[in-house]
Amino acid sequence: MKLWQLESVTRGEPELMMRLDVLSGSKLELYEAADTIRSCRFGPADRVISAVEVYRRFGGGFLEDVLEKGSRPTAWGEP
Repeated sequence: MKLWQLESVTRGEPELMMRLDVLSGSKLELYEAADTIRSCRFGPADRVISAVEVYRRFGGGFLEDVLEKGSRPTAWGEP
C-alpha cells in the first residue's frame, strides 16, 4: 500500500496513522532548511529530519509532495 492510500483511508484520523506505526521502520532521511523540507541535501546547513517527524509535523499529503516533487516550503504545511 502506498502512503497516499493510507492517508486517504485514515483521513480525519491522523492519530490512527501514527498508532499504526506505518513509518516507524522507515530509514528515510529528509532535510530541513529554514523554510523548506527537501528529499536531498542542498547545503551544509540543512538538518536531517526523519519521515516520521515530517509526517507528524506536516501530515501525509505534505510528505507525499516532498517525495514526489523533491521539496516543499514548510509555510504550506504548518497548521
